[in-house]
Amino acid sequence: MHSFLNLINDFLNKNLHFLDKEDLNLQLLSHEDYPSFRSVSDTFDYFGIENLVANVPVDALEQLPKYFMALINVDKKDVIVSVHKTKSYIKCKSADGKKSAYSYPDFKKIWPGTIIAVEKNEKPESKRETSTLLAFGCALVLSLLLFVFPFSLPVTALGVLSALGIFLSVLIIKEELGIHDNLSSRICSSLNEKGSCSKIITSSIQFLGVISLSNATAVFFISQFLILLFAGFDSIFFTALLLSSIPVLLFSLYSQAFILKQWCALCLGIVLILLAEIATVFSNIAPFEINSSYILKALLIITLTYLGVFYAKALLTKSIALKKTKIDFLKFKRNQGLFFTLLHKKQLEKNNSIPQEYILSFGSKNPVLTINAVTNPLCGYCTDAFKAYYNLLEKHGNDIQINFVLSVPFERTDNVATKIAASFSEAYSGNKDTALSILKEWFDEKDIPQWENRSVPVPQHTLDLLTAHRTWCDNHSIHYTPATFINGYHYPAEYTLQEFSLFAEQMIEQLREDTVLVYQN
Repeated sequence: MHSFLNLINDFLNKNLHFLDKEDLNLQLLSHEDYPSFRSVSDTFDYFGIENLVANVPVDALEQLPKYFMALINVDKKDVIVSVHKTKSYIKCKSADGKKSAYSYPDFKKIWPGTIIAVEKNEKPESKRETSTLLAFGCALVLSLLLFVFPFSLPVTALGVLSALGIFLSVLIIKEELGIHDNLSSRICSSLNEKGSCSKIITSSIQFLGVISLSNATAVFFISQFLILLFAGFDSIFFTALLLSSIPVLLFSLYSQAFILKQWCALCLGIVLILLAEIATVFSNIAPFEINSSYILKALLIITLTYLGVFYAKALLTKSIALKKTKIDFLKFKRNQGLFFTLLHKKQLEKNNSIPQEYILSFGSKNPVLTINAVTNPLCGYCTDAFKAYYNLLEKHGNDIQINFVLSVPFERTDNVATKIAASFSEAYSGNKDTALSILKEWFDEKDIPQWENRSVPVPQHTLDLLTAHRTWCDNHSIHYTPATFINGYHYPAEYTLQEFSLFAEQMIEQLREDTVLVYQN
């Protein structure tokens, strides 16, 4: 399923949205409908990425953005693909990495019109620049090493071969731990369409019953590279080292050919690297002379490398287990029945309400869901809460009404929070959009000095409104912000407000179907 993650991540990158891949993976895998359009859309909502899931007329293909995701029918199966529009062709890429190109008429024949489109990020974060700088830095360090250390041609060849061995060893370890990626899949499927690397690598067959392939290759090539780097090249030692690898090499070939009866492309790659190293060393054999100091240094490096690989694999295994546990937890947490049960644990008292003339409501006038949002402009946690409210209004504004409740020290008119609340309230009486933009601008920038120096008159009506809001909070014993109430029920503390977007649509549909009376406070 990591291939589906890569497809989504690649689509986001094309639209200049760069997310942490682990976070994206966690949110996708924990979705109850993964992999599906709904899981993708809900994940985009969670990260605050504007997106649209729609069925559009097929003839509207030319008006769609350059990049979007679509559902197409291939061999009587629905396939999710990432689409790249060009002037002449529609290029598609599926989760299994297969690419295809269609003319516009041919694409319309297999596409029913289902799409996911996202807003292109106009202010992308500089993650690509960081990756480029990192790659440039590594290249610079390697170049400096070539100048600082007197590497001969055989040593350079061994260094390159050992680096390739480390690369393949990492892929082997990933296969052993169940971390699959497109590169490993392509390499392994080069000998077998189904790709048999994982089956061979994870088999119980071990050299001498104690050495696994992943451990042996990782320790061998990493220690070899470090020995070359810090101790230099000793012909006799490397000859003995590579001769000792021949039994392991033969055992690997024998087990693949006669025991497992399958070939592993990654394992064969290791064999080819070893043969190339043997040829390199044997072509540069020096007179026999034992350097005991060099051997001690090399053995120390091998020992430390073994310990490092052992502990690194143990930590990685624990990390993978932890991620699986976290995914299982999120799947449990995202259960709709659990959320509704927790939501209905505690209800507000219906006899304490804010007078109608003091309610600051946004969204639908005939809502299916009514949210009371208690906020304070100077509350640090209210920033994320407001973003969640704002996103809900943007996506479900026709079904949701949000009533902002301002919990500010109204008796102190020089307080920044009171100034912002007063400006918000005054603007509301003239234009709701202007009022909402005041709050949005504040939570986006939080320019305290600007508001400290601003003179904000607080007329009696605004003071009465702020008093009514604070009184409502006191009557309900709400002495904290943010506080959220959905249809008169306390929002469960076990969930963040950002996570409500995962349940909003289903909740709206269920309330419509059940014709539940909306509680308005």
